[in-house]
Amino acid sequence: MNRLINAETVTTRFTYHGVGQGLFYSGEIKCLKNGFNFRFVYDCGSEKLQLINSSIRIFRNNSQENEIDLLVISHLHSDHVSGLEELFDNFKIRNVALSYFSPVERLLIALRRINLPAWYYEFLADPVAYLVERGVERVIILGGGGRGFPPEDFFPSPPEEGSPNKLDIDKLPDDEELRGQIIKNDENWQDYLGKGKLLVKNHNGYALAIGLWMFRFFNCKILLSTLYEFKKCLRAYGLVDNKSIKDAIRKRNQLRRLKECYHIIGKELRNDFNNVSLVLYHGPIGKCASDVRVSCYSRSPFWCNPFRTPYEMRILEKGDKIFGHLLTGDINLNTKRHYNELKQHYSVYLKDIIAVLIPHHGARRNWNKKMINDIPNGKFWIISAGIKNRYGFPSRNVIGDVLKAGKTCLWVNEMNYVTLTTSLTKMVI
Repeated sequence: MNRLINAETVTTRFTYHGVGQGLFYSGEIKCLKNGFNFRFVYDCGSEKLQLINSSIRIFRNNSQENEIDLLVISHLHSDHVSGLEELFDNFKIRNVALSYFSPVERLLIALRRINLPAWYYEFLADPVAYLVERGVERVIILGGGGRGFPPEDFFPSPPEEGSPNKLDIDKLPDDEELRGQIIKNDENWQDYLGKGKLLVKNHNGYALAIGLWMFRFFNCKILLSTLYEFKKCLRAYGLVDNKSIKDAIRKRNQLRRLKECYHIIGKELRNDFNNVSLVLYHGPIGKCASDVRVSCYSRSPFWCNPFRTPYEMRILEKGDKIFGHLLTGDINLNTKRHYNELKQHYSVYLKDIIAVLIPHHGARRNWNKKMINDIPNGKFWIISAGIKNRYGFPSRNVIGDVLKAGKTCLWVNEMNYVTLTTSLTKMVI
């Protein structure tokens, strides 16, 4: 049986911040009728530290509260997390969701760049301890696999007034297999598990914010075929257990010595760690009417979607019955396995998506133009990439595919940012 929720006082605001080569996405859902609001962030990094820190401070100045209810970290590369310290300096973060990387995998990530601030390597050495020590109430590690269930199986309701917990993650099933791996590789995390500070969940199901907004994750975990040779090289340096590996991540001199081990397999890694990016779909739990406004603000008349739109763009879409968003991190969807798994995982929601973050900063090798047809109502396709970055992002082929399909492609960079706002009415679940 469907039931009607009076959602006419629910407003949302989602922003792709202009941080250059990186990604910083923020969202806020407000329910004015009962005073609930929910603020979340998906990634907070850039190769230009000044840009990400400035964007975080602007975000804080525009926020009425200094609390973030959920931070989602797609993966651990520095251009997606370099703003963590600044984010913690400006906000209290209650929940953090991320994929699991073993100590050996985290060492590989550390060796990718060894000239970053010390806190980054502390974070890689022990991400859960880093987050809990900075006041995070719950760290949620997500695994993949198994069969999910659609949201129609549940009848959500807003939390009671005054309830401190605005995020219900009980609809995410426990992942006992991943829990066993974590206990084996990171023994000190067992204490966090016992105290409820660390939760290990499967990506099936979904988390529910203030009874109205769904967060459904996707994690395509892969086994790195290169790890055997890497571990063999580590043993030559006396690194034979997880504790010594984590200690090595914290020591810059040790990282310099181990760079040789990275070079042995570096070329074979390619995008492996991008492929385990934690993908996020979020949207209203039911069908609703909405008025959508998309604004592109630019510091220059030449960089706000230079392929199609003018200096400042405002698009008003009235009466839409969909308002889902798909955030893809750096995942590679140009492989049959990854794309088919993601498509199956989100099969119930693909038609409800209005805005899509194009994966890996618009890289051609990560793009799959089948997405355009499989997400039929996706009107806005957003790329977050730096101007004249060293990687050649975004690809003109990717942009061309989107424009040829009659969709709007927006390039977020150092010069501009994009905001989508809406008011929701007549939500039916």
